[in-house]
Amino acid sequence: MALDVGFYVPPDEIAIDPELRLSSGFDEEIDPITYEVIRHNLWNINEEHGLTLANVSGSPVAVYAHDFNPSILTERGEFVYFGPYIQFFSGMTDLVVKWVLENRSANPGIRHGDMFLSNDPMIGTHHQSDVFVLCPVFWEGELFAWTANALHQYDIGGNTPGSFCVDATDVFDEPTPIPPIKVVEGGELRADIVDMYLRHSRLPRIMGLDLRAQIAGNNVAREGLYRLISRYGPGVVKGVMRKILDDAERAFLAKLDVIPDGTWKARGYLETAHPGDRDVYEARMRIRKQGHVLTFDNEGTDRQTGSLNTSFAGWRGGILAVLNSFLCFDVLFAVGGALRHIRFEPTAGTILSVEHPGATSCAPAFGTQMAIDLAHECMVKMVSAAPSLRGGVVAPGGHSQTALVTLHGIDQRGANFGTILTDHLLGSVGAFSTRDGVSTGGLYWDPFSVAPNVEFNEQSYPILTLYRRETPDSGGAGAHRGGNAASMAFIPHRTERVNHVLIGAGVAVPSAPGLGGGLPGATSWYRYRDGTDIAAMLGGGRIPASLDELSGGDTAPPPKTELVQSGVDVFEIGFTASGGYGDPIERLPEDIAADIESGAVSKSVARTVYLVVPGDPAETERLRAAERERRLALGSPNGAAPTAGPTVLDLSEHLAIVDTPDGARIVCAGCRAGLAPAGDDYKSGCIREDLPLTNAGPRVGNTEDFIESPMQFRCFYCPSCARRLATEIARAADDVLDDVRPVMS
Repeated sequence: MALDVGFYVPPDEIAIDPELRLSSGFDEEIDPITYEVIRHNLWNINEEHGLTLANVSGSPVAVYAHDFNPSILTERGEFVYFGPYIQFFSGMTDLVVKWVLENRSANPGIRHGDMFLSNDPMIGTHHQSDVFVLCPVFWEGELFAWTANALHQYDIGGNTPGSFCVDATDVFDEPTPIPPIKVVEGGELRADIVDMYLRHSRLPRIMGLDLRAQIAGNNVAREGLYRLISRYGPGVVKGVMRKILDDAERAFLAKLDVIPDGTWKARGYLETAHPGDRDVYEARMRIRKQGHVLTFDNEGTDRQTGSLNTSFAGWRGGILAVLNSFLCFDVLFAVGGALRHIRFEPTAGTILSVEHPGATSCAPAFGTQMAIDLAHECMVKMVSAAPSLRGGVVAPGGHSQTALVTLHGIDQRGANFGTILTDHLLGSVGAFSTRDGVSTGGLYWDPFSVAPNVEFNEQSYPILTLYRRETPDSGGAGAHRGGNAASMAFIPHRTERVNHVLIGAGVAVPSAPGLGGGLPGATSWYRYRDGTDIAAMLGGGRIPASLDELSGGDTAPPPKTELVQSGVDVFEIGFTASGGYGDPIERLPEDIAADIESGAVSKSVARTVYLVVPGDPAETERLRAAERERRLALGSPNGAAPTAGPTVLDLSEHLAIVDTPDGARIVCAGCRAGLAPAGDDYKSGCIREDLPLTNAGPRVGNTEDFIESPMQFRCFYCPSCARRLATEIARAADDVLDDVRPVMS
């Protein structure tokens, strides 16, 4: 049941039973007006598919989290269009379609009116809760196309309500994976399969409605395709599909043409593989760009363990979620064209490409999200080397590893309930190369992302929200500031207790790094105050603005655990923020003044991090000059002489390569101080300072509370102008990350 994980396989090389007739003919000449009409009609069919799914389901996971996505694919499983919802499904859907073609076309067969269901991570999802329903579309007895969707279903089984099994040691502690199985046959829902499927869930009625919503979405899309084919003919419609792919391929290659060949790397850390664990685990990603080919690998990633893992599909999906946003934004997410030029080379048996029977039920919170974080960091470093694309560079964030929680118990109506709170979708957007990020700006890899109103949470579940707000000083500091994230607190309401499963990450180690010397975004947190006087306070007409105003015991629960909250206990959760861009001491004082006025930055952080004293430019300049002198006094490894010669390559706004009589050298783009030969690590020529991780930002927690491994916040300064050129977070024993390596011709 293995999938091809190497270079792009042409559609006509997929092994399919010869009895399955394919509709592969297409018209090569299509007039431009017809092309545009059909192209946008296909997009609208796919979008109507998504709206149908959300409206029929009614699940908060669908309506607010948008944890789904519809697709249209060719008869052989190439993406035509992918919807504007959760983008990591773009790296999974085609894998499942290919598997069905290769393994189900002979037995039980693929016929008109059929649909297939699958949630097997070893075939094409990252965890079992993301369920695929695939619909072959036939025209005159031939397979013309596929419509498909994936939807996160809240409780699909496993040893934990909500199916995020943080204590899983392997797949046998989790929901049962289902390889592709025919759930609709000849237009009829198979009762035996549905009964078997729903038997796994604690909330079968909700799960059954979700399944029917997925089937309804496919029905709507299939009927839309029928109308389009009836009007224009199969040859024209298929010709438009082919041209969409070809045009998207050309647009993708045009971007690759302005990016120099080279290698870019990123490294991140996942904490606590299971409840009680106090270790930290390394994840890596590398992009190699050579001509018209991008190759991704995860060499150096730690072996699979506990609940941290994602599948190959999850790793690939995380990569393509980022690629869609950075390099396919102008082709309506027609990622199929780009996939013709992308190679995936995973190291199997690792956190980022698990082997059976490894656990994956928590993949979207841990492994898949880490793949997104690392792909983002690698990709912006790569795009930074193309001046024409640099305006789209944005520091990591948007969601990152963060604090999640599922709730279950008895609701205010006396019925069983279960949900995952989706307030984390408030997100934040990292700092751009040209401007600040966006506080609580959503998730860029879910263009339609929204968070629920607190009133919706209170109407649907037995909780009362005390506050939900942006967290000052949480965005990574920089010349351009990362967007602040949110925090919230609530109590049980009209129920005796609420059960929690904490699915936390980014609590001990920041997961949204800064760029070009910027600081990372804040870590996430859980805070729990039990036995409080909240009832008396609310009865007296007061709403607390902080847990510190309440009586009772105060604890910081670990990131992966379960707890029971009673009516007098208050639970607070804070979400990770996004990274900053550029050295914070280069931020304009007037921008800091505006930050203080808006409440985004506190006066204390303005002085201690940005070295700005509002209204006192002389003191501000004195503080910043003293900081530059302090950095230079740390010592220079290679001297600080300026390097003469013409620029041959801009690596980023902060680094360049110049041609000298002694060969090409990497220099500080600001003062042109030489750092290293072009074939070496530029950081070797920087002044390096190793600091405690708490120096990474005012809202970075103490790692010793949750993990044993000593961690560092490393800063790299230009030895001449003292500009901070880079930062990195690492275990104290880890090597410096050689993250930018251009190929010099």
